[in-house]
Amino acid sequence: VPFNPNDDAVAAGGGIAIDENSGPILVQNLIINNQADIGGGVFLNSPQTSAASVMVNNTIADNSSTRNIGSQLLAAGFDPFTSASELFNNIILGAGAQNAFYCSSGSPLFEGNDVFSDGGISYDGGCDPAIEAKNISADPLFADALSKDYHLLAGSPAIDSGINSAPDLPASDYYGAPRIVAGVPGCPAIIDAGIAEFQPVNASPGPCPTLSPTATPTATSTPT
Repeated sequence: VPFNPNDDAVAAGGGIAIDENSGPILVQNLIINNQADIGGGVFLNSPQTSAASVMVNNTIADNSSTRNIGSQLLAAGFDPFTSASELFNNIILGAGAQNAFYCSSGSPLFEGNDVFSDGGISYDGGCDPAIEAKNISADPLFADALSKDYHLLAGSPAIDSGINSAPDLPASDYYGAPRIVAGVPGCPAIIDAGIAEFQPVNASPGPCPTLSPTATPTATSTPT
């Protein structure tokens, strides 16, 4: 089904709907078990003339789109392929055979995220292909999503995959554990993607992950 932003009959953003000029800062939210026609988890409409939205270290999973247009996240209004909005270190996990992240046109600043759909397409629509090199696409290996436990298991590719210089980083994770912890003992401390920071216990030393490039966030304006 083609995306039609002018279809007033479409329900968008089952968990959160962000319209132009709102410019929220969303940090470390668990957005799950929602449904909408488009943007099952989050609908982000952010034209270049609108206030910048920031999304950092959120986990968006187990949502659904009745039209398979962004089961977890739909980004609209990013044309051309630049925007003041920024998304860092989020886990965006598609539901079933649905796409995970759908761009109606272009993409926001998007780095250090894990975007994955086991049975569908991870990136769909008009997402800029260049952003895939700055993010990962792999099963984040949640501890027990059925019981709403979104901690990361040992070996999760989301461990040490984020951007330490992302804006608005909290000192602790969603569960109250310290943030920016080395997932591998003896290696540099790198933030994990998603709401939970893996806390290694009796972990064996191993190869150190590659440090992600330093992000260059744009200045965010305050809505009036």
